[in-house]
Amino acid sequence: MRCTLERARAEAQKLQSDKRFLHSCAVSAQARHLAECHHFERVEKAEVAGMLHDICRDVEESYLLQMQEDFGIILNNVEKRSPQLWHAIIGSAYVEHVMHEGDEDIINAIHFHTTARANMSRLEKIVYVADATSEDREYENVQFVRELADMSLEAAMMYLLKQTFDQLLYNFEPLHSDSIAAYNELTRN
Repeated sequence: MRCTLERARAEAQKLQSDKRFLHSCAVSAQARHLAECHHFERVEKAEVAGMLHDICRDVEESYLLQMQEDFGIILNNVEKRSPQLWHAIIGSAYVEHVMHEGDEDIINAIHFHTTARANMSRLEKIVYVADATSEDREYENVQFVRELADMSLEAAMMYLLKQTFDQLLYNFEPLHSDSIAAYNELTRN
């Protein structure tokens, strides 16, 4: 079943705080912009994935753990130690099993919007970059990353992955193998 932008917006508004919902709207708009910049013909698909990327971000940890069990999700060791990743993994399962979204590309874009991975589809790259460059984001060099994203999704991803690695290493936190694989693939191209 194909999820419309209207349905995605309604579901996000139901599950998210006002602030998170505004972020999801901003990511959806940025996903649309990036889709148009990079000639991705399924613009509404990008908007839907952007709107749903944080669908479970505001869900209480106990409920996330219950959904993890209900959906049969097995977290690897890094994911178990990194609760900030759970919303993406469980959110993708929520979209698939509760919202009955059958588009694997949308499901993967939600699942990998925090870690990235090797062999990402163009939609996955759009959502990953849109999450970090949406209008509501405010961090040092955000305007530079937005301009970079307009020119090259891959260059923006490399920059963002390096920023993430720097932050995780500074805080002595583990690096996800999917993120490392994404970065390694990007450096080879």
